[in-house]
Amino acid sequence: MAKARVPMVRLTDLLVLSVLANGECYAQQIITAVTSASGGRVKLGRSVVHYALRRLERGKLIEAHWQVAAAGQRRGERQHYRLTEQGLETLGGFSQLFAGLWAPHASARLKEVAGL
Repeated sequence: MAKARVPMVRLTDLLVLSVLANGECYAQQIITAVTSASGGRVKLGRSVVHYALRRLERGKLIEAHWQVAAAGQRRGERQHYRLTEQGLETLGGFSQLFAGLWAPHASARLKEVAGL
């Protein structure tokens, strides 16, 4: 059985897919999650995230739907995003690719810094 090809995507796309692997959310939640997970080292702009979301939706890696905001929130509706099965497979392919490329060559010090 032939292995599926891993499509080329941008780093921003991988970050967005990684956040959405934890469940559906809207753009600002993606920005906050990436900033938090990186300890503030990575700060994505709204336009960068929205372009990534459009790209991923066109590629059928995510899907969007409008959801009414909870009472007390500023906006009445927000567009929420979730991974499709194809998006989950793509993210899984990248996880395997990075593990295969990185793990055998990473120094002990690099693994220590990365917390592995």
